[in-house]
Amino acid sequence: PFCSPKPHDIWYTDGTYYVTWDNGRWNANSTCYLTLNYLTPGSKGRVAQDFQFPNARGFFTIQPKQEWLLNQTLHDQGTDVYADEQTLYFIIANDDVSTPGARGPFTGPNIILSAKIEPTPIDTSPNNRPPPSFLGLTVGLPLVFAFIFFAVCGTHFCMKNKRRIGPIAIGGGARRFKKGYSGRAARRQRAHVGGEGSYRDELDEEEDSAPDLSPAAQRREWELASVKGGR
Repeated sequence: PFCSPKPHDIWYTDGTYYVTWDNGRWNANSTCYLTLNYLTPGSKGRVAQDFQFPNARGFFTIQPKQEWLLNQTLHDQGTDVYADEQTLYFIIANDDVSTPGARGPFTGPNIILSAKIEPTPIDTSPNNRPPPSFLGLTVGLPLVFAFIFFAVCGTHFCMKNKRRIGPIAIGGGARRFKKGYSGRAARRQRAHVGGEGSYRDELDEEEDSAPDLSPAAQRREWELASVKGGR
């Protein structure tokens, strides 16, 4: 009549498990008797523990005990040692007098009772850290440097004509200044455009008679004229 546990199920001492059976086999008002037995009994007997409950329930909750792991053979020798595992099995019977031939007892499947497994502590000290992976460094470092190189080059070529601070173009663009001063060359060009009979002031005639100077000399001359003329 057992529905659970299944054969060779593993139960742990810190868990909660169910024993279920076909309660339609007996009268609903009858009483079921369940015994947990050692597969290898000692001098204390085969029964580890017995239970009693109404058949109408159809299930029973069991929380395994640490004492069920007591090694029965060593206990008979006067030494109490708890085993890591112990094989047990259930027997169920009923007191329903209306079904005298089917009251039992019925033997259930074997189960394996195991001690609670304590997790192995993890050593997080610096001495237990894994060594650095040279393969990871060999692959990772070139990738990082390649990414930085392509990022800088891409920024240089994509932004060279787009971002400027005043006359300076970031990215290598040419420097351009808006010339607000009209010098000799501009006035001379305007004079030639007007022809030989166009108007020419005294400053133009002085510039025509003045010797050509280098750019540095022209800049110094312009600065001196600005100071003297208050321009």
